[in-house]
Amino acid sequence: MKKLLIVAVTIFFAGLTQAQVKSQQNAVNVNFEKYSDELQLTEAQKSEILAIHKKYTEKKVAIRGTGTSENFKALNEAKQKEIEAVLNENQLKTMEKIKIQEAKDNKAKEFQKPKQ
Repeated sequence: MKKLLIVAVTIFFAGLTQAQVKSQQNAVNVNFEKYSDELQLTEAQKSEILAIHKKYTEKKVAIRGTGTSENFKALNEAKQKEIEAVLNENQLKTMEKIKIQEAKDNKAKEFQKPKQ
């Protein structure tokens, strides 16, 4: 009976993890489409950026259990540099404007949250 319970719990958590991964992937796809439209990416740029994203996602998964926050930060910075290398000057300027606007939006959301 214990073995059956352990197997059931394991299957449950595996399903939950898979659902979370799919949810995260959907969010990535939605964000990617939004940014690719705003930055007016070419098809070549889109495929290069998706390949970069996939490469770094695999690296993050590989260190998930043992990596430190510094490891993840270093991966994010390296990923960002590779993506920026794919963009032209106008796209980089647009990306900076988007980042600034998102920072402002996030700051505004912080003030709107009720304090607990």
